[in-house]
Amino acid sequence: MRIQIIGLIGIMVMTDQQFERAKAEGEVLRRQGHAVAARYDPKADRLVVGLHNGVELAVPVRLVEGLAGTEAHDLAQAFNSMI
Repeated sequence: MRIQIIGLIGIMVMTDQQFERAKAEGEVLRRQGHAVAARYDPKADRLVVGLHNGVELAVPVRLVEGLAGTEAHDLAQAFNSMI
C-alpha cells in the first residue's frame, strides 16, 4: 500500500514499510536529548537552552556562532518571545 502525506512542502508518497521505518527512526530521535526551549539571560549574558528531560544548559552568547556581538535587546526580543 502507498501512503500520501500532504504537508507544507508538498505531497510525499511512501510505502507502508517506509512509513513504519520512518516512525521508528523518529521515535529513537525523540528519546534522545533535544531542546524544547531557549531563553536569553541578560544578567549573565547567556543563552539558556532547556532540554526535554528538564536539564538546562547555559552558554555564553559570545561562544555561540552567529550570536556573538548581538545586542542584548535583540537577543531578549528573539529568545524570550519564544517562551
